[in-house]
Amino acid sequence: MSNQAPTQIPLWNLPDPVTSGSGIQSWTDNRGEVWVAKVGVRSGNWYRAREVIKSAVYRSAAFNTSTAGSFFTYGWDVLRNDTYGIQTPNVYTFSAPVSGWYRFSAWFGVAANAANQWIQAETVHSVSGNLSIDTDQVSVVGNMTIRTNLIWYMNASESVIYQYACSTAGLTGLTGVSTGAMWEYAGAGP
Repeated sequence: MSNQAPTQIPLWNLPDPVTSGSGIQSWTDNRGEVWVAKVGVRSGNWYRAREVIKSAVYRSAAFNTSTAGSFFTYGWDVLRNDTYGIQTPNVYTFSAPVSGWYRFSAWFGVAANAANQWIQAETVHSVSGNLSIDTDQVSVVGNMTIRTNLIWYMNASESVIYQYACSTAGLTGLTGVSTGAMWEYAGAGP
């Protein structure tokens, strides 16, 4: 048996914290792990993108559904988490700061006031167009929530937006945790 000391090979040498420039800066280590830093965020230090590129939003203010049958962008008024600024306020768009796989999830709730009402949600990509449509219908009066989930590869600066359509205009929207969305970077992938 050998008493040789283990050999340690450094996997990366992180760049110095960023102190100039704008937007999110990225760096890829020798294992393919993407790291990000942004001036003014966490002292400009580098963090794994999959651990910090996340955003969560929800709706707090009361709202009613728009015109029946047409897709509309629904907006969130509470930004729960978005340290790196990937959610565009008042436009309700998520923009990818680095290329890679992203996990998306959105949910939209309303109070149905009659039987057989429905709601739909769709995810729209800035390049590929419509990526998913999900539908929910109730057979009785009550609350209904539609959820759409997606994993999609995006190049840096591409964006997605969520839209909804419903069978009836003027339905009361559900607020708080009943209407919201989250996005997160899942990794560079192959």
